[in-house]
Amino acid sequence: MINKKDIILIGYSGHSYVCIDTIKLNQFNIKGYCDSLLKESNPYFLNYLGDEEKYQIQKNDFFFISIGENTIRKNIYNKLKTNNFINVIHSSSNISESVFIKENSNVLVNANVVINAQSKICKGVILNTGAIIEHECKIGDFSHIGPGAVICGNVNIGERTFVGSNTVIKQGVNIGNNVTIGAGSVIIKDIADNKKVVGNPGKIIN
Repeated sequence: MINKKDIILIGYSGHSYVCIDTIKLNQFNIKGYCDSLLKESNPYFLNYLGDEEKYQIQKNDFFFISIGENTIRKNIYNKLKTNNFINVIHSSSNISESVFIKENSNVLVNANVVINAQSKICKGVILNTGAIIEHECKIGDFSHIGPGAVICGNVNIGERTFVGSNTVIKQGVNIGNNVTIGAGSVIIKDIADNKKVVGNPGKIIN
């Protein structure tokens, strides 16, 4: 069982504020935060514990990386020499019993997210406010699904991919690794690795 007073936040700005609200709803206490610099703004009055790369990890420390940028989140996850991560799941989310979410893998499921039957959510994934993940989808490691996005059934999303807010991805589409999809896009065809896509229907711009 996690010692609730030993949760340490990695990153403290912007996206982390949303994470903190959800962490508190899970009734975890936050021991403090690690970041490359002491933050001038401290709206949650958290203790600064230093740079995560220099922090001396204690046996009972558990971590949550609250950084929205996929590659940075992945790199920190891999550099921390610990398996003591938590998942943060908002109580208002609706998750099918048949969904697979890897235990203690730094997954964020935010308010009003829906994840339907037989979907798989891999480590380090962010499912932001109001996103819908339909049946039999896979969201790959360290990908980020923006607020209000709709991922229809049997969609496969690779690693470190960003899906912008209010995007719709058609059923059965495959999205590669390290893809960026602009807000409000409608994706009706497969997208290869490392592409940037915007528009309705989505068009590759890079």
